[in-house]
Amino acid sequence: MISVQEILTRPLFKTARVVSGEEGLNRSIRWVHILDVPNFESLIHGNELILSTGAGIQNDNALHYVKGLIDQGATALCFELGTHIHVVPKSVIRYADEHQFPIIVFDKVVRFVDLTQDIHAFLIDRHHHQLLELDELSKSFQKLTLHKQGTLKLIKKIKEAIPYPLVYLPLQSEMPYCIPVKPKEDIQFLQQQVERHRDEEFESTYWTFNYETYYVQKIEAMGQTWGYLLIEHSDVTSFEKLVLDRASIALAQMILRRTYNEEKSLLQSNRWILDLMNDRSCNEREILTTIERRFPSVQTPFYYRICKVQHRHTVVENSDQYYMIQRIRALFEQKAIPVFITIHHDSIILFIIESKACNRDFYDFFLSKMSSTEALETLHFSFSSRKTKLHHVKEASRESELVIQLHHTSFHTPCFYDELGIYQLLLTISNDELDRFIQQQLKGLYIDHVRNREELLATLNVYLQNNCSKQKTAERLNIARQTLYHRLSKIEHLLGCKLNEDCFQRLSIEVALCAYELKS
Repeated sequence: MISVQEILTRPLFKTARVVSGEEGLNRSIRWVHILDVPNFESLIHGNELILSTGAGIQNDNALHYVKGLIDQGATALCFELGTHIHVVPKSVIRYADEHQFPIIVFDKVVRFVDLTQDIHAFLIDRHHHQLLELDELSKSFQKLTLHKQGTLKLIKKIKEAIPYPLVYLPLQSEMPYCIPVKPKEDIQFLQQQVERHRDEEFESTYWTFNYETYYVQKIEAMGQTWGYLLIEHSDVTSFEKLVLDRASIALAQMILRRTYNEEKSLLQSNRWILDLMNDRSCNEREILTTIERRFPSVQTPFYYRICKVQHRHTVVENSDQYYMIQRIRALFEQKAIPVFITIHHDSIILFIIESKACNRDFYDFFLSKMSSTEALETLHFSFSSRKTKLHHVKEASRESELVIQLHHTSFHTPCFYDELGIYQLLLTISNDELDRFIQQQLKGLYIDHVRNREELLATLNVYLQNNCSKQKTAERLNIARQTLYHRLSKIEHLLGCKLNEDCFQRLSIEVALCAYELKS
């Protein structure tokens, strides 16, 4: 965009004069619009330079016309005096001055088509130059991502393009940068403020801290916020916003590359989890020392869980695994919950130390954040029960495997071993024993050639889930009561028993239905 002041330097504006709103000459013009009708609310979008001959506007409604332009966000107004309006009313000049709204007049007839063509050509030329400049800046940003001390050099490059005070606030352990330098207390205050807004969903916006307005640009990658760029100014231009957007992408690339290398080192140092899972001999005292050194707040004894994360596809690239791990670690760090992560074949293994903050609310938050990331939608999460002894890691690993095993049979099963219920038992029974149990309890319903067997099994399942209430079952299945009676009669005939007479028999049938679902 260009300013009103820049427009006034154009040759066609040599005979123009500003009659009001001189304090608003720095306002930006996005486009030019010829407007002579008094009712125009739906015709402009804001930031336009309005050209008017005054046709359809009389002296008595000129103030209403100008008020409407200001309300709709127009930038400035150009009047042609003589034909329809001979002088701008004082009330209009006074109101425009109050709102810093420039009114420019031509005392001689001027061709609006020439004005429009000239300004639009100027705008397009400016836009073209800005695109070229933005392209060059983007290339510079990308080159700096490969430099030593690339972050500082990139921040300085941004400052060359944007004249306002600039603050870079990373959310990781990296050092913040400010140009010009700010006192340490001010930086800490800004860090506290952005941390408070960390979970808010926004693309970019203006924040006000201590009466200072900042334009805030998130630095995002892999569905995660890694930091912020702040510009201390209340009216950042669209070009400057694009510069910040390109810079944030380059900064995100540098952060990901650095954390990728750090993650590989961390994963290697956490191989003791695999030793415990595989019952290999290891020094528990050394492991406890490692835990305490990494997380000094952890005190023994402590509770822990093993969580296995598996992709539904068989082939997962290493880079994808590392990005998943970065996302997982960031969510745990966000709530200050200790976690050790390593990789075993196609599984990501989490050793989670359950502090007070690590409750069910956190797990719900964690799973919702993970599932909301498009790239992570196809992951299975399986949590063991809580353990206290390190030599129980193998048992915890087995529990998480059982949860994953159940995930492969149903998409609506719990993620926690504690919540598996009867499946905790059924998953440990061999297929042959499970098949014999199902056959014994479901009897005639388990024979393949029984007509409508799946329909009868589904009806039986819903009937038992509704505590043998025929009304609720019919409503749930959306069938007539007589149809339900017919099905139940056939079911009881095939089972050889009355469903609502023997509670022990009913329990056995319910377990058999769970086992049948597990096998199917």
